[in-house]
Amino acid sequence: LQAVWKRILWVIAAVVIAVAASAIITQFFITPQYQASCWLFVNNFSNATSQNEVSTAQLQASTQLANTYIQMLRSETVLGDVSSELGGAYTPEDLSEMISASVIDDTQILVVTVTNPNPEQAAQVANAVAQVAPASIQSFVEGSSVTVPQYATVPTQPSSPSMARNLLIAFVVGLIVG
Repeated sequence: LQAVWKRILWVIAAVVIAVAASAIITQFFITPQYQASCWLFVNNFSNATSQNEVSTAQLQASTQLANTYIQMLRSETVLGDVSSELGGAYTPEDLSEMISASVIDDTQILVVTVTNPNPEQAAQVANAVAQVAPASIQSFVEGSSVTVPQYATVPTQPSSPSMARNLLIAFVVGLIVG
């Protein structure tokens, strides 16, 4: 019985130490990151005069075109244009690390997300992408259009690190180690 209590105390100590260490590291040593996103609406029927002219094939082509635009957003040309829009504050390489893009499932909407330790900078970079990318990308693809239905706003909460997630992981590690 005494051995069982001794083992329980070791487990509790390991959990407390792991959780405390995780809290300290998360709070004081991990730089918070903020995410700001803008939306780009992609279509490949810029010359259509009415909604009745839009076919299913055109909608599918627009969805596929959005995936192509993601790759184009990563190009040195587009990132260079965004860098110029920001006054050279970031190199294209810096921007490449900050910017991610994805297509909302089965839509023509491309979500561009910028991750930065400064929330204002995250929004500024995302909005620079929204300003520059449509014209830059349209210069490569004729007969398509890109509009910006939503610009980025300054995030108020960090996207990472997650204190709750880190503490839960530390709790589990403490249980395993103890």
